[in-house]
Amino acid sequence: MEQSEELLAKMYYRMNQSRFFEEKVNWFNSRGKIHGSIQLALGQEASSVASCLALEEGDLMTMTHRCHAQAIGFGMEIKKMMAEILGKDSGYGHGKAGSLYLSDVKSGNLGASDVPGMGYTIACGAALTQKLKKTGKVVLCFGGDGSTNEGAFHEAMNMASVWNLTV
Repeated sequence: MEQSEELLAKMYYRMNQSRFFEEKVNWFNSRGKIHGSIQLALGQEASSVASCLALEEGDLMTMTHRCHAQAIGFGMEIKKMMAEILGKDSGYGHGKAGSLYLSDVKSGNLGASDVPGMGYTIACGAALTQKLKKTGKVVLCFGGDGSTNEGAFHEAMNMASVWNLTV
């Protein structure tokens, strides 16, 4: 499938933003400026960004604990993300959510979780809501390290199949 130069440039830009963002987060963390846990996904920018750029306006997503590139790919504001990670009131969760629970529900980003596979069932619930409201919207769900070994993955796949959900 042929991609436009504009889309490819946008992908490249967001992948670079993601890489630089995570390197800066790692820099702050190495100097004790970040309280709480962070999980980096250096080298995984392409899959996160490309997946998010396939979404249309109004579509939703859930993220993993390695969520920075996913959030940037989805279009979250970098300054607000960094403020959140640094515990600042100007962050998405007023500095209380940190990196592992980053979200922006208003834009359709239902959030990240530090529990592998947690997003699967949340995504199914969101997709069921979209189906019942007949919005035609889809829900993108990122899995996480080893998450397909969790029972929630199999339960969510079963629900999505039985209810024909767009997740």
